[in-house]
Amino acid sequence: MPSNLPAKRELIEEIFSLRLLGALPLDLARHSKEQGWNLTDDELKSYASEADTMLAAAAEQIQAGKNDARQRQLAHHLAARRTLFARAMAVSDYRAALSCLQDECRLLDLYPAPKSAPVPLAPTTLSITEVIIEAPRAVADDADRDQADDDQVAPGATTVR
Repeated sequence: MPSNLPAKRELIEEIFSLRLLGALPLDLARHSKEQGWNLTDDELKSYASEADTMLAAAAEQIQAGKNDARQRQLAHHLAARRTLFARAMAVSDYRAALSCLQDECRLLDLYPAPKSAPVPLAPTTLSITEVIIEAPRAVADDADRDQADDDQVAPGATTVR
């Protein structure tokens, strides 16, 4: 073991801090080289795995019943948001701090489900059918008499039909 390699616990805590800041495996490998740790890929993966386990333990609200990989991802993202929140508060950037808290609440499903907009109805075609109902016979007789009265023409008058 090289002399510049920190103790295992310190190494895991440093990787934990880097993961909180959003470091990906490639970033961890680059940092390891820069620090002269001379770790193999498997060793680095093992330490990163332990750091991720610490992240999972640090997350207070992990949804029950999800698979382990999802729990680790959720824990990582919650921890990253808390770190960003702390940094935003340290520089009095309250808008960014609020944004971090809102995003965390969305991750944890703390907001009520949004009300769905009313579904627009499909256009409706209205068809009107005209039905002629035959008038009762008594009414029809009256109409015939009125017509007969109209048909009578005065002598000398012409009718145009």
